[in-house]
Amino acid sequence: MEREINGVLFTYPDKPMEDQRIVTVTPLPNFKLFLTYDDGAEIFYDVSPLFEHPQLSKTFLPLKNQSGLFRKVTVGTSGFGIVWNDKIDIGCDVIYADGQRVITKVNTTGKASAIKQKSIAVIQKKTPASV
Repeated sequence: MEREINGVLFTYPDKPMEDQRIVTVTPLPNFKLFLTYDDGAEIFYDVSPLFEHPQLSKTFLPLKNQSGLFRKVTVGTSGFGIVWNDKIDIGCDVIYADGQRVITKVNTTGKASAIKQKSIAVIQKKTPASV
């Protein structure tokens, strides 16, 4: 599935890539994350569906209910996942498979990075800063 927003093409990967590691993670409003992988992939991941998941909600609800916890996300050991504490984590393969991959379109003036930053700003602006 693909969708274009402000010059950035969002697409779901067909299948997870093996041995991909997370390099950076940035928390965004409304329980969304922006992650970069060592293969250059950039992915938006929405954590909020996990709050309603029958088997996972008990684990992930503290991210919603404990003020400031969501913003404490870090890249786990060797980039194999992201962690908030010793009880809450998500594997890199899950995020890679379930997240929205960003494919940046480079225009003739080479402003791909500015387009990407603008897209992140638009996402942040459209969502209340409740996290």
